[in-house]
Amino acid sequence: MGKGKNAYDCVLEELKVLERLKHPNIIWLHEIIDDPKKEKLILITEWQKRGSIASMMGKDMRLYFIDMIKALYYCHKTAKVIHRDIKPDNIMINHNNQAILIDFGVSAIVEKPEDVTMDSGMGSYLFYAPEMFHISCCGSVHGEKTDIWALGITFYYLLTGDYPWKDAKNPL
Repeated sequence: MGKGKNAYDCVLEELKVLERLKHPNIIWLHEIIDDPKKEKLILITEWQKRGSIASMMGKDMRLYFIDMIKALYYCHKTAKVIHRDIKPDNIMINHNNQAILIDFGVSAIVEKPEDVTMDSGMGSYLFYAPEMFHISCCGSVHGEKTDIWALGITFYYLLTGDYPWKDAKNPL
């Protein structure tokens, strides 16, 4: 959750992001049901029939990688969104055997070019770019580049079953 924000505010931020995303390789938000009687928000998204890419290690990875490059290019250049949590669990495979990027819970909208630098470490440590570990001393990191780094680590793991550093443990 974001600093000083409650769960409801975080979901509202994620909704703002999802509402601006319209791409075949990004989860599609069908409907939002706001039930004030139960103090709940229900998000209806498309069903990803084949599940997480993490269960398909080695199979069709070249095609899935291309799908994710398209999704990230759209996020960064068209929708102005930095995902900040690229990892195998956040890539699903749909009924057409296409990779779909999901979980925009820690993402950020970056309207201005100078906003592409992020000043907080979000995401999963095993997929962090090296500079994200030094954010306190360096001030900020480039959000688009850290998404691309995380995508590279994700597919390295999916192709080899290992992380590129010797002592990393599998958190999945």
